[in-house]
Amino acid sequence: MIKHCVWLYVMFGLTLKWPRVCAMFIMSHAPSIQTTALLSVLVSVMAAIISYLGVLLIGGDSLLAGGQPPPLLIASIHLLVLYCFAGATYKIGALFGGEGRIWHAVLLMVWLEAIMLVFHILQIILIFVLPVLGAILPFLSVVLFFYLFVNFVVALHHFRSGGKVFLATLVSFVGAIYGIALMVSFVASLSP
Repeated sequence: MIKHCVWLYVMFGLTLKWPRVCAMFIMSHAPSIQTTALLSVLVSVMAAIISYLGVLLIGGDSLLAGGQPPPLLIASIHLLVLYCFAGATYKIGALFGGEGRIWHAVLLMVWLEAIMLVFHILQIILIFVLPVLGAILPFLSVVLFFYLFVNFVVALHHFRSGGKVFLATLVSFVGAIYGIALMVSFVASLSP
């Protein structure tokens, strides 16, 4: 058990320093598809629990009065988003000549989510200990997310330019936001 905790700690540090090397290592030592699927469920459940506890600790009853969805629903939606995100990462990369595999994309998105969960826990702790840093950390987390995501995509698809991947990521995110907004407005217009 301690050996695995040390390994996770080392991988966390390596991911922050050399994300491409770490991504290549993770892909070269990838577990089976079933294990990757279980890891994706685990990280989704953990994200739901941490978000739910964060709302309870930070927002208290005032945020829950609006009807916080149950953690199981949050975990299910999170899992769906994780798989859609990994699928989009794989497909968009393949459109640009990428050589990645879908389950490697899922595995890298699971690892990215695990890293982001650590920062989410840190944010909850910092809000109580150092509120100013707790308020700044979400912005730093977004920067870290893009930094890690771009490097993971470069490693996944064996691309050469991180800058081009970053631009493609921004365009894809903007396109996805517009697409979701159109779908939501269309569904909203159908309701009486």
